[in-house]
Amino acid sequence: MAKIRLLGLGGLDEKAKDLYILEIDSKIFILDAGISEPFYPLLGINYYIPKLDYLKENYDKIKGIFLSSPNRNMIGAISQILKLFPKIPIYGSDVTIKSLDIFFKDNFQVKKANKNIISENKELKINDVVIRVVDLNSSCPGTLGYVFNTKDGNIFYFSSYIFDYIEEYNISIFDHIKKYTIEKNLLFISDSLNMNRNSSIYPLYKISNHIEKYFDEKKRIFITLYEDNIINMVEIINLSKEYKRDIYIFDIEFLDLLKMMMLAKKIPNFNLKKASELKNSTPPEKVIIIMSGTRSNLYHRVKSSLIEDNIYNLEIEKEDIFIFASEPQSGNEAIFQNITSEVSKIDPETLILGENDKIWIHPTQYDLKNYIGLLKPKFFMPVKGYFKEFIEAKKILKSIDYKDNQIIIAENGEIFEINDGNNLGIVRKLKEIGVQVVEGINDELIDNEIITQRQALGKDGLLTIGCIVSKDEKFKIISNIDIQMRGLIYIKNQEKLMQNLENEIKLIIEENREDFILNRVQSIIIKRINKMLRLSIKKIPTIIIKIKQI
Repeated sequence: MAKIRLLGLGGLDEKAKDLYILEIDSKIFILDAGISEPFYPLLGINYYIPKLDYLKENYDKIKGIFLSSPNRNMIGAISQILKLFPKIPIYGSDVTIKSLDIFFKDNFQVKKANKNIISENKELKINDVVIRVVDLNSSCPGTLGYVFNTKDGNIFYFSSYIFDYIEEYNISIFDHIKKYTIEKNLLFISDSLNMNRNSSIYPLYKISNHIEKYFDEKKRIFITLYEDNIINMVEIINLSKEYKRDIYIFDIEFLDLLKMMMLAKKIPNFNLKKASELKNSTPPEKVIIIMSGTRSNLYHRVKSSLIEDNIYNLEIEKEDIFIFASEPQSGNEAIFQNITSEVSKIDPETLILGENDKIWIHPTQYDLKNYIGLLKPKFFMPVKGYFKEFIEAKKILKSIDYKDNQIIIAENGEIFEINDGNNLGIVRKLKEIGVQVVEGINDELIDNEIITQRQALGKDGLLTIGCIVSKDEKFKIISNIDIQMRGLIYIKNQEKLMQNLENEIKLIIEENREDFILNRVQSIIIKRINKMLRLSIKKIPTIIIKIKQI
């Protein structure tokens, strides 16, 4: 009989940092490697990850990291985990594994990692545990559900799915799970983000019915899109084919991700173009411009690229159409309101899709009932959501005769145990849980003392440096260099000092264009600017650098 332990280091009572531990007879399987990002730039902080102390303590038990999706926020902690444990094997779909090389292309640990593609037609055996996967209907193609076979039955981990058929990906979920309906199933670990909804979300995730009417107008169309919402991008591709429009993508990583998915035959082929290729002479009725990003940075990108800096000399005009297809989320409402206000001043034709117009692809009560009815697991554990959504899921299970001890409602840091098929409840609670902060300069963990120092700006203040370089032009600087001082006393000849700093930054970037590695370049800038300031004004402020590559 099996001894099962379950632990969330992140992702419980929150919509981020999904990182779960499944322990089967002293073998640890890491489920996803999620992060959360600050919704506003915060003193160089790049993102947050769960504390990894438990993994450090149990390193010898870890058998692998199992990634469910190519969603950046579900895989973002990989680089930090690999710094600690560089030899741990990583498993995922072909799309997810290839997405690592896109999102972490400058990261040595990820490049050299032991990455493994796993698919439905091939099972994996680690010691005595057989692991199979299920292709799931989700917003991203290549999303997998994992099935771990134990002596007491199967354990399912489904991080994002719906039950209904999705024609964009041609996946009928019943065909993929029917073989498990005749097996013994112990535990179903399930995404819970839409548990406040009762009915199927099909076709409520679609945007075509809202935006198609604009494709026939003789105007350029700007569309904002969350980068993990690939299914809506497929709709845009299909509409662009029908109305003979070209698609121009601002974000190079998003463009690379889409091209990779096309090569993998996961989404329709289309000749996507870089936004830099858009010519003023292109007829407006031929143009679709996609602004993509994460839920935390998308609207900051819109502001910096279209409203403040006008990258590629591309400005929103009154004659355009601007479609906000990325509904505001908890945390980005203020910047969303700011951007919609700025766009309205220009007065293009505008469409804003809210939460009542389109729904995330995550399971509702309808989807959960269907899965539970087919698989009949002995136990159920909701993850990936707030406590209120866990309670809604619990109500659904109790309505179909599940008992309290069959439903595991956990908080981050609580270790639950199932032994010989019996739920023993919480057997331990970790003393140290919470987050670790990763800074943007060197992608390094920073501790609370450093954060406190930065929040206080230090006695010598803060210097922020920002610019944009073009990958297509061998990392040539294509924007002004923005240098801002905060918390510094008045300095004589400040204009001359700022000009000297700007010249030094230009020189450093020019010296490194042939072999441009972002972290190294930013590190060189910090060292040389620190030296200049120390010699010229006898001060060493905190320096925060943001070099955007497009």
